[in-house]
Amino acid sequence: MGTVLKVTLGVILGGLVLIVGCSVLLSAGTDDVGREGPGDSSGPRIKVEQSRLIYEPDQTGGPFHEGFVVVRNPSDDPIQVEGQVSVKAGGQLVKSYEPGPTVILPRSRGVLVEQALNLPKPVAHGRLETKLVSTPVNEADPPRRVKFSSLRYRRDEIAGCVLTGTVTHNLDKRIEVEVDAIGYRGRRIVTGGVTYVDKVFPGSPATFQIDIPSPALCPTRVDRIEAFWDPGSDGLSG
Repeated sequence: MGTVLKVTLGVILGGLVLIVGCSVLLSAGTDDVGREGPGDSSGPRIKVEQSRLIYEPDQTGGPFHEGFVVVRNPSDDPIQVEGQVSVKAGGQLVKSYEPGPTVILPRSRGVLVEQALNLPKPVAHGRLETKLVSTPVNEADPPRRVKFSSLRYRRDEIAGCVLTGTVTHNLDKRIEVEVDAIGYRGRRIVTGGVTYVDKVFPGSPATFQIDIPSPALCPTRVDRIEAFWDPGSDGLSG
């Protein structure tokens, strides 16, 4: 969901900050480094960079999981991404779901987050297979520059753990920003979530907080965080 901005060690490359921690990883699931998506007949190819399914055994009401698919738009045009993600366990299909649609700006990255994915059975070591298509969209407004900073991860006694940060933009109007954030241990996605900041004024930093209640998504250490935003809800149309 969205376009990525990164900052590493305080150097702005887009919106990522290094977090130092220690100790053991507490999550279940497997990495699935994705393959290129073909796109449809009218859209550019989609680069699926990585995906991860994490089982949340501590949640009640069903075998809930969290799904993450990181994609990149290598083209010079904004695209809308949608399609199908299949959960596989032992080579067998467990369930498919349809993420998105999500708009990704030119030469940018985004993440499709599926929260509280209720599967027919627990899948502790599943894989995600993606079949995504892209559709070109027309930009109705001038390109927006949304920036994230002060990205932090911390464990919390009440919320389990939280992802926090600030967001700013350069538009001449107030906008709502959908924030999708993920945290890594090494190259592996270990946490993440979604929130909305409904009042972000031009040039005025607004804070956000993503509460993550599941211990399966709250490792003792997170090395880095990426924050993404979805421009499709404001200013882009097909």
